[in-house]
Amino acid sequence: MTDECTGKKSVIERLCNGNNKSVETYECDAGCEDGACIYPKKGCTDTDSDVFLKGSVNVTNPDGTVTAFEDRCDGQALIELGCNGFTRIETIVECESGCNDGACVPRADPCIGCDGECIEGICKEDIGSCKTNADCHDDDPCTLNTCSGICRTQKISGCNMDGRCVPYSARQGNAYCGPDGNISTQKSNGKECKRDYECITNVCEENRCSEGMLQKILNWFMKLFSS
Repeated sequence: MTDECTGKKSVIERLCNGNNKSVETYECDAGCEDGACIYPKKGCTDTDSDVFLKGSVNVTNPDGTVTAFEDRCDGQALIELGCNGFTRIETIVECESGCNDGACVPRADPCIGCDGECIEGICKEDIGSCKTNADCHDDDPCTLNTCSGICRTQKISGCNMDGRCVPYSARQGNAYCGPDGNISTQKSNGKECKRDYECITNVCEENRCSEGMLQKILNWFMKLFSS
């Protein structure tokens, strides 16, 4: 007596143990043919391997059918699918410019729309033709102007304060240079703040302008002797 298939996905296995005979039935995931289980077909292929392209992973199941799994977004992150042997794996990729329809959004090219020279992603604005650097002079001390046939200007960090380029946080009178490159007026006590130099007292506590320690001590003595 020989082994035989029963149905499409099971096999009857006949065994001998000495003079004893036994019959066992086994399930065949990939099907049964000529009295034996068909060896399972397994496979995993990745269509893209590129975070900027929406791709899919095709997994071959034991029965020979193929199931496709697509890359997908999770908020601003990308769930990028791949293969490890026959196994589907998932990798979380943080997308710098966000995620859309199963792919990271490419960062905008800073050279698009640049009228001047673009070097390593930095656009140098044209400000006219010239012969020497002196021809490129302007009234902003926080710009660096050079001549290479045409004037090129590059912004320097800081603020224009009375014709001088001062660094961020610099103060003069009741004004200060902010990180946005603008001159602003210092704030009085109780006003919302982020940095000490934004306040007249030069003290920012819990995001509010407050009195300095010396002023607090003086106020305490004034209250003490006036009572």
